[in-house]
Amino acid sequence: MKVGPVARLAYRAFGRLARRHPSLARLERDVARAHLPLRADLFLVVGYGASTATGVFMAILATATATAVGSAPEAAGMLGLGLGILVTLLGVAAVHRVPRILAEARSRSADAALPAALAYVAALAGAGVVPERIFAEVGREKAFGPVADECARIARDMRVLGLDLVSALSRAIDQSPSPRFADFLQGAVSTLGAGGSLREYLISKSEQIAAETRLEQRSFLDHLGLIAESYVTVVVAAPLFLIIMLSVMVSFGSAASASLTDGYLLVLVVVPLMQAAFAFTIHAVTPEDA
Repeated sequence: MKVGPVARLAYRAFGRLARRHPSLARLERDVARAHLPLRADLFLVVGYGASTATGVFMAILATATATAVGSAPEAAGMLGLGLGILVTLLGVAAVHRVPRILAEARSRSADAALPAALAYVAALAGAGVVPERIFAEVGREKAFGPVADECARIARDMRVLGLDLVSALSRAIDQSPSPRFADFLQGAVSTLGAGGSLREYLISKSEQIAAETRLEQRSFLDHLGLIAESYVTVVVAAPLFLIIMLSVMVSFGSAASASLTDGYLLVLVVVPLMQAAFAFTIHAVTPEDA
């Protein structure tokens, strides 16, 4: 990949540090699985350079702002220096996490699209299409997301690099962000190595993944039903009961001011917080493809 003069300057400044990073091998795998168009050391260099530039900018901005509002020059300088160092350190820490976060996001998307993609693979295999053509056809279907990208890369390796099917699949296993897709490819390699029928494997694996997906969806619906029952009890019935109790207490003149305050807190604070908590819980347990 061609880099610009800024990236070359950053590489001269941080290249040695990036090449000696103790987690460079792991970062290299995360960068490959995230499909980032950079080497791991160059990615670190660009991240370090961007973090340093952002820290310098924030230091200058904080110093100028503090000086403009009347702070002493020494205090403004210390504030700018501290903020600049903090921003730089946070940026450097984030750089090491970005490839893994992107790879995990691709993994979730690939797992969500895998059942549909394998059903398409099984249909093509049942029609007698050769493996190279199967992966090429799946790679053209962008609706399959990262699975399409992985299949397109396998077909490209076979067509452009001249790799055989087993070598292309083995290379894809190392670079796949999805453990489930990598397991599917590993099964294909094992089937070919044992002299089995790849067509039968693709069809059976597709049926297995479809069955597992149905079980996962059934389990999700059971959990969702339990959450719905809890929501009705905790967020609807309980606050309604408390509101009725507070209304009765107010009508009888029993600590009316305190009861009204409790009612306001319940309606304006407690109930919205409980609703937000249930919404977050549902979002957290919802599968990517649901």
